Amino acid sequence: GDDVTTLLVVGHEPTVSATAAHLAGEGDAVHVAQVRAGLPTATSAVLETSVGWSDLGRGAARLVDVVDRLAAGEVGTVHL
Repeated sequence: GDDVTTLLVVGHEPTVSATAAHLAGEGDAVHVAQVRAGLPTATSAVLETSVGWSDLGRGAARLVDVVDRLAAGEVGTVHL
């Protein structure tokens, strides 16, 4: 329902990038270009929105960040 405040979606390319690009109406031009081109392995697109889930659609979210864990050397690292 609309009471969900945080959602993590894990998936494969090109579906995840296409979904992020579809939802992103605003955001840093570099990040938007990254999701449109396709995200590399272990990369996250962080989006936020003020609309309810039932109103979520094309351009209804803001692309806040693109985080590349592989490039940062964080994949395979266990943090305790």
